[in-house]
Amino acid sequence: GAGLTARVMTPLEEAGFKPVLFTDVRSDPTAASVDAIVARARSTGAAAIVGLGGGSALDAAKLAATIALEEPAASDYALGAIPLPTNRLPMVMIPTTAGTGSEVTKTVVYSLDDNRKVWAWGPELLPDIALLDPTLTVGLPAHLTAATGVDALVHAIEAVTAKTPSAMGETFGLQAIKMATRSLVRAVEEPGDLDARGEMLVASMLAGKAIAECGTGVAHAVGHALGADAHVHHGRAVGLVLRAAFSWNASVSPERFDGVATYLGVPTGVG
Repeated sequence: GAGLTARVMTPLEEAGFKPVLFTDVRSDPTAASVDAIVARARSTGAAAIVGLGGGSALDAAKLAATIALEEPAASDYALGAIPLPTNRLPMVMIPTTAGTGSEVTKTVVYSLDDNRKVWAWGPELLPDIALLDPTLTVGLPAHLTAATGVDALVHAIEAVTAKTPSAMGETFGLQAIKMATRSLVRAVEEPGDLDARGEMLVASMLAGKAIAECGTGVAHAVGHALGADAHVHHGRAVGLVLRAAFSWNASVSPERFDGVATYLGVPTGVG
C-alpha cells in the first residue's frame, strides 16, 4: 500500500526480469510463511529472492532463499537441528526500516507452529547484496521509526557490553550508538530528513554487524519471549527490557558501559 514494491518491481520488469510478489509475512515471521515463500519460488522457477521490508520480511526471505533448493521445511532447521544447505538461491536484501540490521547478518529469527521463537544461523544466510536507500524509510510511521531505531540502539549497546567482546564488534557498536544518538530523534520528529534516515540505516547495519560479532544479551532474551507470548513489537520489547536491566548490567561491569555512556553523550562515572 505504500508503493514500495513497485519501486523495486518496475525497474526489474523494465530490465527484462519477471518478478513475482509475495506479501504474506507478518511481524515475527513464522515457519509457515517461509515455507510458503519456498513453494512460490519453486513453482515460479525463481532465480533469486529479493527481501524488501523490515526485519521480519528480510529474515523470512533469507531463510527461504537458503532452503529453497532442498526438501526439508523451515522448521527442520530450527536451532541448528540440521545443517543449512550450501546450495541456495542468491539473495538481495533491501531494508525499509532502520532496526534489525538483518541485511548483513547470518541469523534469522522465526516462530514455529507452537509459538516458540527459534533461530537459524550460519554463513549460508548471509545476503549477497544489501541495498540501503533512506527514501524507502520515509513513510514509516513515527512509532515504528522509534521502535525499530531503539532495536538498533539496543543491538549496539548489548554487543559493546557483551561477555564475548571483540575489537570489531566494539568498533561497529560504538559507531552505531553515536549515529543513532545523533539521528534517531530527528528521524522520528522530521520523517523527511534524509540525512537522519540515512544515518539510521547505516547505524542499524553497523549494529547488525556488531551483534554478528558479539551476540546480544538479556534484553533480547526476554524481548523475544515478549514478542512471542504477548506480541509486543520487537523494538519496543527489547527497549523496555533494557531499561529494566541497564542499571543491573552496568553495576556488574561498569567499565564496559563507560564507552556506551560517552557515545550516548552522557557523563561517565556517575553510577
